[in-house]
Amino acid sequence: MIKKAIAILTTLGLSSGIIAQEISTFQDAQNAVSEGKSLNITINLPKCKSSKPDTDLDMIVNYAPDKLINVKDKMIVASFEHFTMHHPEHLGSSMYEYLTYYILPNNTMVLKSLHLSAQTKEPTCPAVTFECQLGESAKLTLK
Repeated sequence: MIKKAIAILTTLGLSSGIIAQEISTFQDAQNAVSEGKSLNITINLPKCKSSKPDTDLDMIVNYAPDKLINVKDKMIVASFEHFTMHHPEHLGSSMYEYLTYYILPNNTMVLKSLHLSAQTKEPTCPAVTFECQLGESAKLTLK
């Protein structure tokens, strides 16, 4: 009997860890962040509107920020910076990439990407933004 109970609890624990609860509105995201919950962000870039029309990045971005800024009723912001030599548009060039994620009250997410030369800290090109629709091209899940 105890073995069956342990098996059932283990199965429930594993299945609850696999199925992530999706957040589909700004208000739900703001409530989750206000309660101290963490979000996972997934963006399908080809399905978003880009500020650079010729952008051809067939890429899905997944980011689990450890810090979120919740500006009540205005936006939720997360950012990420990393060093890379493997950016698709700048292969072989060492650079820093700064990504800022904005979750907005109109249920959109805007991803802003800025690339700086690792040597000069100057932008290598104008910043590019991607505007994505929550629940479609951008998904939020509780982590």
